[in-house]
Amino acid sequence: MKKKNRKRVDGFVFPVPFAGVLIVIATLALAYVWMGCRCEALGREIKSLEQEKTVLYKKYLNEEYRWTQMKSPRNLDRVLARHRIEMVWPLPSQIVRLRGGRPIETGRLLTHVSQSERVAMNE
Repeated sequence: MKKKNRKRVDGFVFPVPFAGVLIVIATLALAYVWMGCRCEALGREIKSLEQEKTVLYKKYLNEEYRWTQMKSPRNLDRVLARHRIEMVWPLPSQIVRLRGGRPIETGRLLTHVSQSERVAMNE
């Protein structure tokens, strides 16, 4: 006597292809929600960084203005007079310009300076 192989069905039958489609749809929905939340968080971060950039740029402009005021010839003369240092600005014949765009190494400083040409300024 042969037994027939019959599938025994106990309980609820749910088709496998439909379950796969549901899993894919659920995964896509969760990914969409996650991306939306991530975009909102990045948007808030960008907004705060832009505000910080604005504040830092204002501070930069203030410091640049202060530095420009500090190194102005009138202020330099005032500071030198306050510390009782008598100095005058150099004459054009006393100014030496070094040619060459590459940095000077410490060991070659004297060699490089001795080979430089004198260039008159303010001609």
